[in-house]
Amino acid sequence: MGWFGFGKKTTYIVAVSHEGPNRLRLNGNHCRGAQFKRNAAAHGQTVLWMELTTGGGRIDQGLGPSASRLDSKELERLQRDVPLSMAFKAIVEELDAGQEQASKWYKRGD
Repeated sequence: MGWFGFGKKTTYIVAVSHEGPNRLRLNGNHCRGAQFKRNAAAHGQTVLWMELTTGGGRIDQGLGPSASRLDSKELERLQRDVPLSMAFKAIVEELDAGQEQASKWYKRGD
């Protein structure tokens, strides 16, 4: 950790959460330490999570407890398609602009 914030890299956590039958939501937050990533990974509604750099480059990713609600093909599709979606790009833009949190509904094929 650098002095006065210098040398700190900015990262975000974007989690895909299961909000009901055929309802998924993307939730993005500025990451403030490893606890944020552990919380996203352990949250009961998390299907998958990604740690990102500014601009949306993936650093790390994993599955959450709700991943078991979807079949393996759907999980693969989400991991591939979510970062390409308009909702994901909008969340990254909002976080890059300085918002602490951003959230959007995820529509498959968006």
